[in-house]
Amino acid sequence: MMEHEVMNENEINILDMLFILRKNLVKIIAAAVVAGILALVYTLTAVMPMYQSTTQMLIKGLDPDAMTVYADSTSRIMLVNNCIEVLKGTEVMQDVIDEMSLDMTPEKLQGCVSISSPADTQVLKISVTHYDPAEAKEIASTFAEVTHQVLAKDVGVSTLSVIQEAKTPAGPVSPNPVKNTIMGGFAGAFIVAAWVIVVRLINNKIYTPDDVERTLGLTVFASIPDVAEGTSSKHTSKVPAKSKREDK
Repeated sequence: MMEHEVMNENEINILDMLFILRKNLVKIIAAAVVAGILALVYTLTAVMPMYQSTTQMLIKGLDPDAMTVYADSTSRIMLVNNCIEVLKGTEVMQDVIDEMSLDMTPEKLQGCVSISSPADTQVLKISVTHYDPAEAKEIASTFAEVTHQVLAKDVGVSTLSVIQEAKTPAGPVSPNPVKNTIMGGFAGAFIVAAWVIVVRLINNKIYTPDDVERTLGLTVFASIPDVAEGTSSKHTSKVPAKSKREDK
């Protein structure tokens, strides 16, 4: 019996919350629209667009000494992983910086460069993200040139074939105005919805006969019209008659 009462109380609380949300639906929608517009304006005016240029290279040949190490397919996967780790090093980044006379540190360039490989392939994918699209393309191209020299010296890769040359990106990869607008709208709606629920939950005022029954455990059987002095408007005063325990 006790378990049934607890479940019923939880259901009532959920229904109350849904009623509160429905009652404040206009506020929630307005908050979502305003927050979405603000997120869009911020994205378009304050966030710097970033461009990405990508080059891909295929590992085709190995030096004789390296071929004995990377003979089977498992070792070939290890070869690709070794190449990626070598290219991520600060020394390679410094080589690219020196080659282009870039005004940045190796650590900063590391944050602009992404090196990966599609699963079960010997393809190296190098992507450069930069606020200048032309600079992104130049860094990716230079990185590909340096890669030939570094992998031949440190890993034993004798032949690399460029299967996708770096190109100047036509448009930015970030930010995404549509995504940010939607996220801003959801955030605004969630904040206002949470606020109205919290305000209602901490408010102990009694508005309806249901509030009397739920809060005080009393049953309302009559209401008395309450006419305010000096006005013609009427207010209804709810009079609790007796508790449920007394009924039983």
